[in-house]
Amino acid sequence: MTKKKINISKKFLLYTVIISIMTVHFFNLFTTASYAKESPDSIFAKYAVLLDGDTGRVLYGKNENEKAPMASTTKIMTCIVALEYAKENILCTTSAYAASMPDVQLNAVKGEIFSINDLLYSLMLKSHNDTAVIIAENIALHYLYDGDDKDSMSLETNTDEQSRMLVLLFASAMNRKAAELGCHDTYFITPNGLDSEDENGIHSTTARDLATIMAYCIKNQDFLNITQSKNHTFTSSLKTSDNNLKTYNSYSVSNSNAFLDMYDNVISGKTGFTGDAGYCYVCAYRCDGRTFIVALMACGWPNNKTYKWKDTRKLLDYARNTYYPSEIVSKDMQPDDIIVENGNPSVLHLKIENNNGFTALLSQNDKVNVSIHMQTLSAPVLSGETVGEVRAYINDEKIFCFFIKFLGITIQIIRNPTNSDFDHSKKIDCKEAFFLAIALSLDSFCIGIGSTIAGISSSLFPLLISTFQLLFLKFGYIIGSKLNNTKIFPDNTWSVLSGILLIIIGFVKFF
Repeated sequence: MTKKKINISKKFLLYTVIISIMTVHFFNLFTTASYAKESPDSIFAKYAVLLDGDTGRVLYGKNENEKAPMASTTKIMTCIVALEYAKENILCTTSAYAASMPDVQLNAVKGEIFSINDLLYSLMLKSHNDTAVIIAENIALHYLYDGDDKDSMSLETNTDEQSRMLVLLFASAMNRKAAELGCHDTYFITPNGLDSEDENGIHSTTARDLATIMAYCIKNQDFLNITQSKNHTFTSSLKTSDNNLKTYNSYSVSNSNAFLDMYDNVISGKTGFTGDAGYCYVCAYRCDGRTFIVALMACGWPNNKTYKWKDTRKLLDYARNTYYPSEIVSKDMQPDDIIVENGNPSVLHLKIENNNGFTALLSQNDKVNVSIHMQTLSAPVLSGETVGEVRAYINDEKIFCFFIKFLGITIQIIRNPTNSDFDHSKKIDCKEAFFLAIALSLDSFCIGIGSTIAGISSSLFPLLISTFQLLFLKFGYIIGSKLNNTKIFPDNTWSVLSGILLIIIGFVKFF
């Protein structure tokens, strides 16, 4: 009886373990399926993009090239244009037109004076619409407007028509910057992002263009400092009857970008809302060599205010789990020498211009192709001439290009004096000797500059240098002739050794 009970207990235990394992497995399947539903394909925004902030490659897109209003996300362009024009902290006067802007407002009054730096905090932290117009008018008057009446214009007494003219000038600068960045589907009418339309279209952009603008903005440290600030306090002034300034009001603004505290390593962002645009958001993330830009437009209307946070989190989670930095082009990569028919010299030594290497964000499914494309060359090939390209492709999309340039005769001879033998006759004629002499005498030019700075005699020093160079040149010529007739080592051995010796001498001279 006891034995039977024990067997029953063992069976019960076994069944319990099996059921537990199956339950856990089922739960894992369920949670995996739930996570799959949270993929980027299920985001709420009508227009969205996830961008590699360094290369501009689209990592995820949803109607990312369709135009739509973007509300106050406009202000990232307002801010960067103002930063690039106003190199000094200019004083900005409020016009009646600016003071008439609708909420959200700083509630500045006509004639009130602010520093441009303070206004940029008001613009980016609280998204004040009157602030955007104050900035636009003052930047336009100081840096863009060149009318005959410029000296007599005063924002305190400007008509609305004059103010609108200055705002349009600033908007033109915003559009020029957009075109410069390749954002050809963007059209700015206002500096604050209020819904607007003119004969050329509506105030609009695309999710991709908006992300591209943010990727550019975060390269400016002042922009980052402003948009990362938790709060900012400042004062304004008014002119007295004798044209002096007196303090008028004190202000304090706090950052409305709640996502800065909701997600680690978000370095900048801007919200926006209008009746036409709906809720919009653009932000930048940077960590571990990765920069992601998220742009959302038409992400719901009232009662859907938090959808933009959910979508942004979902896209950033996807990016962090999927894309990692990978070296595509090594900084040590160099193209092979090429032969030019009837060239003088016939062998060209090339370099990749500004090759600091190239890294991009890749997923496991991305296919990379790096290829070298050379132009058809014919003599003469000029020094510094572009002769080809190194092209980097990800999934057949060209994302980067390095130019290949010809080093030039003089540089080639410095690298290897045997390159002065243009016709490969193993004899140096007068023309070839001329180029060789120039290349090998460039160090004397540098020595001359250094000796002058050091106060060495301008007559004795060159004489001594010339004498010793002639002696050593003759001595080297004799030794070289004897070594050239020696067949113990391969033909290029002495050339290599002489090159190494030149490098050693160069280091000695430098230090």
